[in-house]
Amino acid sequence: MLGFHVTIVPAPDLAASRSFYAALTGTDPVVTNDEYVGFQIENMHLGLDPHGTPSPKGITPYWSTENITNLLRILADNGGTVLTTPFDVGGGRLIARVSDPAGNVIGITEDPEPAPA
Repeated sequence: MLGFHVTIVPAPDLAASRSFYAALTGTDPVVTNDEYVGFQIENMHLGLDPHGTPSPKGITPYWSTENITNLLRILADNGGTVLTTPFDVGGGRLIARVSDPAGNVIGITEDPEPAPA
């Protein structure tokens, strides 16, 4: 299913953030490694990125797609700037980041299976 199903939160202290978001969501993470911690809450995925930089400007919404490479090309052809090329954060989930013409950052995800409905 296409849409915004993933939110990635910058988490330089991954262990502290994991504890905080586990308490907040009342769930255990479905993905845990040194590069990423992910929680699945119904049809929404909350990810913790230890390489992200916290910002008072907010967090990055992620758009789910079935073909991340193709969508990045389309967005670049329509005024977007690819900030990071696709990389695997675990379990086959690919993510990338783009900025829109105004400079707003949008994340893109591609799951190995269709995103939950």
